[in-house]
Order: sequence, then C-alpha cells, then structure tokens
Amino acid sequence: MAMPEIIILHADKRPILTGTLTHKSIQKHIEKVEAWANNYNFQDSKLKREFILSFTHEIADQWFSANKEDVQNHGVTWDEFKNKFLEQCPTEKVDKDLKLTELFRYHQLATESPRTFALRIRYSFGNTWNKYHEDTLIEAIIEQLLIPVRRFIKFKDIPKTYPELVTILNDYEENGM
Repeated sequence: MAMPEIIILHADKRPILTGTLTHKSIQKHIEKVEAWANNYNFQDSKLKREFILSFTHEIADQWFSANKEDVQNHGVTWDEFKNKFLEQCPTEKVDKDLKLTELFRYHQLATESPRTFALRIRYSFGNTWNKYHEDTLIEAIIEQLLIPVRRFIKFKDIPKTYPELVTILNDYEENGM
C-alpha cells in the first residue's frame, strides 16, 4: 500500500510555487495553499489574494491581471476562482511548443475573456513564437476570438504586435463589451 504524501507547512509561511508551471504542479500547489490557509480560516476573498501572492510565474501573473475582476468580486467563490484558474491558465509546455497549424484548433470559450484567450495562445507557443511573423500570429489569434471581439478589433484597426493586441483587448473589456 502506497504511503500518502505528507505536506508539512509552517503556519507563518505562505507556500510559493516554484519550478515548472504545469497542470499537475498547480493542482498540488492549490492543495498546499488550501492547507496553509485553513490554519488562518481564510475566507474566499482573502484566500484568492493569498493564492495570487503564492505565485512567482509571469504566466500566472498575467492570467491574474487579465482576470482581476474575479479576484476583486466578492461574489466569485474560491472554488469558482480556483476552477477557472485550473481551466484557463496557460501552463508551460514541457514536451513541445505549439505550431502555427495547431492554433486553428483553439477557440475562445464563451466564458473566457479575450485577454485570457490571447494569453493562453501566446504562452502555448513558448519559444516557437519567434519562428513566425508576429502579424501572422496576431491575425490567426484574432480569427479564433468570438465574433463580437473580432468585429471590435477590426473596427479599431488590426494590430501588428502582441502588445498592441492586448491593448485593444483591454479596451474591449474595460468598455464592458
């Protein structure tokens, strides 16, 4: 019979996720954060804030920025937030990077913010992003967004770089579109 993993936590130290950001490492980290937070009886809002502070990864930081409304919204429970993070946060590809032809199997989910979708695609490419013309990648990402978002972008002007795309998507979301 296999022995269960024992998680030893110091009550005064928030667990920090280091190493590769994979779905499995995120799940284990969530367990550690929940066990640590249980010592303090943290409720949803406090637990969400502490969870964000427990990451040192740029990928996770950008996802949190793109989903700041869920962090600040007291109506979004910890479980809802955690599940959305697990479903949508891009993870580091350990075995391979995305190829341009594979991009077309991705589509923005109805529940996914346009910024989160763009972030997920950008980080799925990993190091291969620079192997392609950025404007080609941006056009391909735009075509995978929901129709209202595509219309908004085309009305504004087609961006040529990823930062330009993110700026337009921020504008879209901030205007309640």
